[in-house]
Amino acid sequence: MMDASNIKLLAFDMDGTALNDAGKVTDRTRAALQAAADKGIMLVPATGRGFALLRDETLGIHDIEYAISANGAILYEYATSTELMRAMIPWALAADLVDDLNCREVKFYLQLGDDNSSYFGSLYDFELFAPLEGKRVWRDNLEPDLAGKLREMKVDVAKIGVVYRWWERDLAAGMAFIAERYPSLRAFRAERESIEICDRGVSKGRALEQLCRRLGIAPADVCAVGDNGNDVSMIANVGLGVAMANGMDEAKAVARVVTDRPNDEEGLADFIERTFLR
Repeated sequence: MMDASNIKLLAFDMDGTALNDAGKVTDRTRAALQAAADKGIMLVPATGRGFALLRDETLGIHDIEYAISANGAILYEYATSTELMRAMIPWALAADLVDDLNCREVKFYLQLGDDNSSYFGSLYDFELFAPLEGKRVWRDNLEPDLAGKLREMKVDVAKIGVVYRWWERDLAAGMAFIAERYPSLRAFRAERESIEICDRGVSKGRALEQLCRRLGIAPADVCAVGDNGNDVSMIANVGLGVAMANGMDEAKAVARVVTDRPNDEEGLADFIERTFLR
């Protein structure tokens, strides 16, 4: 059994990590996280999701003081309802990017920098994307002119997601285009078929570093668990970096530990039980 007695903070991703493939926290995972908190380990969700519903509705764990949201664009403190860190994409720049990448075989989703972490998506042909995404095809808050909606709302954007129908052909070229044409932004692999785009200075690792500095916790005393490209920066820069068994190769490459089980077999709960609860 690994000696993790020094760990004071557990940062964990949500989708593909704490959540199963149905997007739910199982009773076992919730119980394991709560037991870790009861032992004095600070829980910090670090996710691409918004913070508004994260603690009370999605996780159902109230012993959470901070959340890293939108891939690190927002560091949120629940007790004071304060964004301790905030790095947005200006709405006009986000609208230009959507215009530049828009085509029938690409779809977008945006997380806004408002109080509700509102999401909007581009109106697209469901039949094109359903075989690619299966049950994950998103059908809420779809706009026929997403760039126009941004220009109408004039609300800055926490992150932009781009899903490629022909991801094997087009994804790398999309990332290269963003790097060349939008140097103030950063794109990284989010899922097999998608990328997410944030302000260039944004990462989960940077937000976690800022939080640890604020709390006086050394990186060596932190465990971070994740599965995708947006988790690499935090997995690589803590004392105990963990990649999920279902994780991408880039996450596994920088991890000290790979879980025995994937997210859909309660891999995070299994890791917590084996590492912190014995």
